[in-house]
Amino acid sequence: MWYDYLEENFFIKKIFKIVPDLKSITILDVHFELASSRLKIFIKMSKFVDYPPKKWGKPGLYTFYIELNFYNTSNIYFYNYDNIKESSDIQITMENELIRFSSKGTINMDFNAEAGVIQSIKIYY
Repeated sequence: MWYDYLEENFFIKKIFKIVPDLKSITILDVHFELASSRLKIFIKMSKFVDYPPKKWGKPGLYTFYIELNFYNTSNIYFYNYDNIKESSDIQITMENELIRFSSKGTINMDFNAEAGVIQSIKIYY
């Protein structure tokens, strides 16, 4: 699964019975830092959590977003932005000891990274 290629993945595994694929998600924001070759992606998940953390408040159906950080990125291609499409499908795999990120939908992009981390998971209001 996609989260196996990222560090700090214990929390995502804790809030789901089965962690969903990154299908029909919303890319909220993308930041690229030239000096550090770090790429941050903020995605809103389309699935509700099975076990919401207590700090999110009273039980209910929670929408949440994830901040993914990728380090030492290379071969970055942003080749289409389509604001008519409302969601994207993301694949995160491992190829030749590099994380391979690919997005199709609202934002079409591809890149490689030496490392990736699930930086945070927060409730989306």
